[in-house]
Amino acid sequence: MAEPFPKLQSQAPLARALCYALGAAGLCNFGLTAATRALHPWPLEWMEGASLHHALRLLHGQPLYAAPSADFIAYLYPPLGYLPMALGVMLLGETPMAARLPSLLLTLLTLIAIARLAARSGGGRAGGVAAAGVFAMGFGYGGAFLDLARIDACFLALVSWAAERLERQRLGAALLLLGLAALTKQHGLMFWCAVAVAALWQRGREALVPVLRSGLFLLASLAWLSLSSDGWFLRYGFELPAGHDIIWELLASFFFVDLALYLPLLFVGGCLWLWPRLYSLRPEPLAALVLAALVAGALGRAHAGGNDNVRLPALAALCWVGLTPVLARLLSPSARRATRIGLGMALTLQFLMLWQAPSHHAPQPRDSRAYHGLKRALKRCAQGGSAVALDHALLTGSPFMHTMALWDLQKGHSADLAELGGKALAAGLGADDAPKAIAVGVEVAGLAALLEAHYSPCARVPAPRPATGFAPGSPGGHQLIYRRLE
Repeated sequence: MAEPFPKLQSQAPLARALCYALGAAGLCNFGLTAATRALHPWPLEWMEGASLHHALRLLHGQPLYAAPSADFIAYLYPPLGYLPMALGVMLLGETPMAARLPSLLLTLLTLIAIARLAARSGGGRAGGVAAAGVFAMGFGYGGAFLDLARIDACFLALVSWAAERLERQRLGAALLLLGLAALTKQHGLMFWCAVAVAALWQRGREALVPVLRSGLFLLASLAWLSLSSDGWFLRYGFELPAGHDIIWELLASFFFVDLALYLPLLFVGGCLWLWPRLYSLRPEPLAALVLAALVAGALGRAHAGGNDNVRLPALAALCWVGLTPVLARLLSPSARRATRIGLGMALTLQFLMLWQAPSHHAPQPRDSRAYHGLKRALKRCAQGGSAVALDHALLTGSPFMHTMALWDLQKGHSADLAELGGKALAAGLGADDAPKAIAVGVEVAGLAALLEAHYSPCARVPAPRPATGFAPGSPGGHQLIYRRLE
C-alpha cells in the first residue's frame, strides 16, 4: 500500500507521551462508562430486551423470520449478530447482562484492530494507542451502543478486522469478514461490493478468485436464509428497509454537524489520506471501504429512524485512517516544533470534543425504581394472570411482540406486512388467553382501538428511561397499564 507519509522513528518523546496519554484517557473513559452499565439488570436501550428475545429463539431452535405473530415479530437485521448473544446467554443465563458481555469483548477486538491498523500505517505503537483511544472516546458520540445486547458491536468488529486485513494485503480474509458483516447488518453488503469492485479494478485477475469465493459464500448464505424461511428473511431484511422513508434534509447534518463539528480533525485527516488513493481513479480496496463507510453514515443519518449508532461505521473508518497523516507529522523526527505543538493541540481538541462523562450514560437509581414499580403495577393489574410490557421485552417473562418490530412493519410501505402485523396484534389482544395486563408507552397504529375494545385503564406509573437511545413513554414520563375486561 502506498505510504504518502514518512515512517516514524523513536524520536519526538513528548509527542509520543501525548499520544499515550490521550489514548489511555479515551480507553479509561470507555472502561468506566461500560463498568457502570454492564451489570444493570434492566434493558439499557429500547431494543435490548427484544434483541435478547431473538438470541433466545436461536438458542431454542425457533425461527427468527416468519409471519408476524402475537408472540414475536423479527427485527430487520440479519441473524449473525444474535449468535454472540446466544452464546453469552447459554453460558451465563437468560439475562441482559449475559447478552452484553459478548458485545464488550467484540468492542475490545475492534479497538485492537484499530490500534494495529493505525500503528502499521505510520503511527507506531503510540499512534495505535491514540487511534484506539479516539474510537473509545467516541463511545457516547456513537450513541453508547457498543456495550449493549445488540448487533452493533459484532458488526463493527467484523468490519474493523476486514480493514486490518486489507492493510495487510489479505484480500480473501477481508472479503470473508465483510461477507459475515453483511450477515450481521445490511450495510456490510455495501462494504463487500465496494471492496470487491475496487480489488477487481486494481488487481484484475489476481483478485478474481477471492472475490468469487467470498461472493459465492455470501450468495449461498442469503439464499439459504431465504429458502429456509420461505422468503420471510428477504421481506424483513431487504423489502422493509427499502420501503422506509429517507429525509434528505437530514443528510446535511452528517456533513455540517457530525463531520465538521464533532470530527473535524479526523475528517480533514481522512480526506488527506483518501485524496491520493482516489485521485488516480484506481482506488485501493481499503480506500473503497473507508469511502463506503462514510456513505453508509450519511445515508444512515438521512434515514427516518437513524439513531446515533448509524455514525459508528464512519467513526471507525476515520479512526482507521484519519489520524494517519496527523500522527505522521506529529511524531516525525523532522517535524518542526511549531507543527508538533499545533497538531498536538488539534489532537487534544478532537479528544475533548468527543468526551462525554461516564455518568452521562450510567443508569440512574430512579430508573431501577421505575422498572420495579412497573413490574409491581403490572402484577397488581393482572391479578394473578399473565402480563406484558410492549416496550420492555421480557420484562415480565411473557413473550409478546415488541412495539419497535411492529412499528417497522407499519412504516415500511408494505401494505400486506402492515396488515399482517395489525392482525397479529388484534389476535394477541383479543384471544381468550390474552395478557390480563398490558403496559403501553409507544403508540402504534390500531393499538388504541384494540385497548379500548378489550382493556380498561388500570394504573399510570413512571416510565423507565433507558440510559441509551429512544425512551418509550408519554411526554410526561409516564407509562399506562391496562387491565383486561372481564
